[in-house]
Amino acid sequence: MSRNRSAVVKRFTKLAKDTLEGKRIKEVCYMSPEETRLNHYTVCFVLEDGTGIMVMADDEGTDAGALFVSPLDPKKPTFSIPRI
Repeated sequence: MSRNRSAVVKRFTKLAKDTLEGKRIKEVCYMSPEETRLNHYTVCFVLEDGTGIMVMADDEGTDAGALFVSPLDPKKPTFSIPRI
């Protein structure tokens, strides 16, 4: 990994840790396209500090995305995009 790429990964890791690590999920819901202006429903988490997390297909927020829960247990669900 190049030095520049390493610095970017470090910065993004710090941001993710500062935002998520040690926080508890207070609420989970699926938000409608009307609420999010996306094309599909998406799963949303609200953390104890009020931080909202929406699962997106990409960085630009062009649509909802799927959330794979655990690669170690194939019995765990994948939270997918309801096509309704």
